[in-house]
Amino acid sequence: YISEKFEIVFEVINDKKGVIMRSIKEFYYLDGMKIISKTPFAEVRKVLPIDKLKKFCKEVNIGKFHHKTKAWNFGYMSWVEFSVPEKKFFKLLNQYHSLLGKYNFTKVEIANDSLCSSESDSLVKFETEILRKCIRKYSSDYVLWDEGHAEEMKPNLNKTKEKYGDNTLYFTGGCNEKKRCSGTYNSWNFAAYPRLCKVKEFYHIPAVHTEFRIHRAGKVKKYTGLKKIEDGINFDAELTYKFLEYKFIAKYNGINFDRLGRFIGNYSTQVKEVKKALRGGKYYYPALQMAGIYCEINKIQYPFQLRKTILSEIKEAKNRKGRLYPGTLRLKKLSHRRFKSFFVPEGHVFTNGRLSYNK
Repeated sequence: YISEKFEIVFEVINDKKGVIMRSIKEFYYLDGMKIISKTPFAEVRKVLPIDKLKKFCKEVNIGKFHHKTKAWNFGYMSWVEFSVPEKKFFKLLNQYHSLLGKYNFTKVEIANDSLCSSESDSLVKFETEILRKCIRKYSSDYVLWDEGHAEEMKPNLNKTKEKYGDNTLYFTGGCNEKKRCSGTYNSWNFAAYPRLCKVKEFYHIPAVHTEFRIHRAGKVKKYTGLKKIEDGINFDAELTYKFLEYKFIAKYNGINFDRLGRFIGNYSTQVKEVKKALRGGKYYYPALQMAGIYCEINKIQYPFQLRKTILSEIKEAKNRKGRLYPGTLRLKKLSHRRFKSFFVPEGHVFTNGRLSYNK
């Protein structure tokens, strides 16, 4: 099921009145999904019309659980996995719901694709719209996968010809910076990367792809409302995606170097500008300079990296005992409001050392 917004990229439609051009900028859809069943694999393979189902999705596979697996211990014997299903897919699969007997959705991916005019355009959009804006709420855990340093990290087994660009951003709990996040150990996982669109109508069009991956049957029901196969027929992918985005992801327009530098250098927030005079009537701005040095030392390029660094330092400061340095003491007392001021809120821009409305 695809939820569409009609704005930019053009699609040509022929009808009785002639040629109509409509524009599509972005759309939401169900991506990868998995159903586990207590029906024996042999029976599922014999009855389920795989060839017909393949016509209404990008890919569909079936398999069986082996002994000693967790699912097997709970009586589940087979699974059906598919990606980018259409409404007709759910309508056809729903005709065989009695075959699957006792079943559950254990994985649901809800995706958003923003179509672009070229691969280079999508790489720029990924950098500006995702890396420079998104922050995970409630936690600082992230992985920025870099293909350019793949020898230092675990190989990305999911790399395909449809994906391009070096970076993939993951937000999930329990991640290690040198290991790719599988997401299977957490109830949700967010991933973003540039790739060729996988929806049938827009194959091979460059896009910025983002997706929420929900794991475990209980969490799938809680966050998506998918309990039965028939629930997928009229599933609202856009509404569910935006709910998950509101719950798990915060968006900012970058780092406020002025506010960050004022905190690091212990400069007042009441004065309009922190500047010092030089000869010849010129000035320099120590707060901005300190923030720049701080980010360079800690290898901070994006807001989510600053968030992780600050939270890590706060945790370390709270664990220290004895007499504390003034900077450490300020970290311990850092308020949530002051912390939020280190980031540029949506609707604003940070240029020439100042925060202003993005008119």
